[in-house]
Amino acid sequence: MLDVYIVDVNDDDVTGYTTYKTHLTRITVALGHNCHNIVLSSHHKYLCVERKDEIEVIYVPKCGMKEMGVLLKLYIKDRNTNVFMQHFSTSYPTLNMLSHNFPKSKLVYVIHDFIWATYVLGNLKLFKRIVEDDIEHLFKDKICASYEDGIQTFNLVDKVVCLSSDTKHLLQELYHVDVRKIVQIPNGLEDNVKNFKAKYYNLRETYNISMDDCIYLFVGRMTEQKGFFDLLQAFCLLKKNVKKVKLVCAGKFDSSIIRFIDNSIKKDVILLGQIDKNELYAWYKETDFGVIASYYEQCSYVALEMMSFSVPIIAEDSMGVKCLFDNNNSFFVKNKEENRRCIALFLKMEQAFYSSNSKIDLIRKNSRKDYEQNYSIEVMKDNYKDKLFDPLCV
Repeated sequence: MLDVYIVDVNDDDVTGYTTYKTHLTRITVALGHNCHNIVLSSHHKYLCVERKDEIEVIYVPKCGMKEMGVLLKLYIKDRNTNVFMQHFSTSYPTLNMLSHNFPKSKLVYVIHDFIWATYVLGNLKLFKRIVEDDIEHLFKDKICASYEDGIQTFNLVDKVVCLSSDTKHLLQELYHVDVRKIVQIPNGLEDNVKNFKAKYYNLRETYNISMDDCIYLFVGRMTEQKGFFDLLQAFCLLKKNVKKVKLVCAGKFDSSIIRFIDNSIKKDVILLGQIDKNELYAWYKETDFGVIASYYEQCSYVALEMMSFSVPIIAEDSMGVKCLFDNNNSFFVKNKEENRRCIALFLKMEQAFYSSNSKIDLIRKNSRKDYEQNYSIEVMKDNYKDKLFDPLCV
């Protein structure tokens, strides 16, 4: 039996990591291990411990790294059955503190994001040139600092968990991580489809969408990284050829994005903001096509949700996203030219609109099948047992 300590930083936002942590804690307990959650920089003035169901939560106050180590060492006994799993960047300072104070314990780093990817929009060729060829870039210092933090982290920890084959390849080729350290485990998602009843929602009537309007659904932060502005341009092009379409967008956004929405499409773009999960599930049932336009992902929970609800997805050929999709389970945007990204997206949205019902139904079926075989919470549980927890028990 292991004592698994999930290490994160206090954050009130609900994100994909929130879903991941919920699933990971459930899996850890189901596999018979003790689950603890260390919350750094908490609102508490002192070290505070409480039980939440079968999980122990350890709140650490805001303090220096040395003080954090002292506090944790007073409460946690160092054992070779301890596993500290860290999930945030910058990662090395915290992991180094844990290594110093708990030398017998095992360290695992789970990659949910790379800081540098934001500054290069997932462009691996550009990233490689910046860190290896020493070319200039506006954010060069931050990119190189993020890269160095990764190098130190991967050298220190016992295992690195990555969520996609793209990231595994990156760890081997650019970070030169020993393949024996790398554990590839994609996210898993509980099946919310069977228990959800959409009859209580009348979304088309509420939002003045006619029954013959085709709905394209975007879910997530409305940012450049998520491809939102490319999607707006693509939708502008689509509206010139197809009149009965709506773009529905659910997620956090800044009011300044309004200026990016062209006047020609304003009446056909619906900004929902953040909505509760049941309304989101209702949109999954109602929508005609989902759009994943991100420049990069690790293993998108939005994508997995859409797959589980059998939503026909229009997906970009980008880092991490292409590990989830292909021509069999999506309308796959094969695009190699960044300056023509919105055009490629538009063409695929148009192709989806004019596709036969049999083609769309096949994609729905394959998408759901892929979720069941590769991304269910049961598969995630088996992966953590066989690939991570069982080997660490030895």
